[in-house]
Parts: sequence; structure tokens; C-alpha cells
Amino acid sequence: MKVNSVSLINFFKKFDTSGDGLLNRDEMASAFSALGFKATPEDVSTIFSFFDLDGSGNISYKEFLKKLRRSGVTMRSKEEQGIYKLYKAIVDANFTLRKAFDAIDKDGSNTVSKGEMESAMLKMGIAITADTVDFIFRMADNDMDDKITYS
Repeated sequence: MKVNSVSLINFFKKFDTSGDGLLNRDEMASAFSALGFKATPEDVSTIFSFFDLDGSGNISYKEFLKKLRRSGVTMRSKEEQGIYKLYKAIVDANFTLRKAFDAIDKDGSNTVSKGEMESAMLKMGIAITADTVDFIFRMADNDMDDKITYS
């Protein structure tokens, strides 16, 4: 099983064999085994304690996510990461959203095309895929004309 090809909620649910929304020590040990890790009972106990933030003897999905976030694990899709990088580039440049929009809108039409978006992101050093551009446009193109209008 490739962990990076599965969403975290599906990963969690796969190993929550009791279906109660919690992982217990046995389920965690089974997860390690299924992933090919040869974890000793002490290893399982140590890692389990790391995730069991409230000391209840079970790991909720919320605890699981919280600990992963604190550990720096990224839980964004590639598309969401692209949007975050765009947002960070705008903030780092001390741009307002309007100023950033105008910088991307090369032809001054008060709309941004997919081509303008791709070009701007590449110029900012943000690796972009067509899927990421499509994702941005699904969220921001209110009238579905393949252009983002600033209003």
C-alpha cells in the first residue's frame, strides 16, 4: 500500500478495523504490520503514546491529525499547495489581492485567463500543473467563463 496515494482519513479508517472512529494499540500494531514495518510491542507503545494526546488509550482522528500537523506533515492536496504557494508569494511581496490580480492580468482586461495564471505562477517560481489551475478556476471563476474577474 502506498501511503502517499491515500487520503489521511481513508488511511485512518482503513486501520480502524472496529469502525469506532478510534485507533487502539492493536489496530496500530496491525497497521504497522500491514505497511511492512517490523515494530516491537515497545515501538508500538512509544508511537501510540506519541499520538494519544489525551492519554485515553485510543487515538481519535482529531488527535491523529493534530499530531501530524505539529510534526510538519502536509495534509494539503497538490492543488491546495499550489494555492498556498501563490498566496504566500503574494503576502511575501507585500501585495494586496488587487495589486496581485493586476500583476497577473497582463492585458488589463480585469480578468485573468488560465494562461495568465500559469504564466504568473511560473514567473514566481511556483511549479504549476493544469490540475492546479483548473482547481483555482473551479473555486474563483463564478460565471464559468474560464476567466477570473476581480469584483
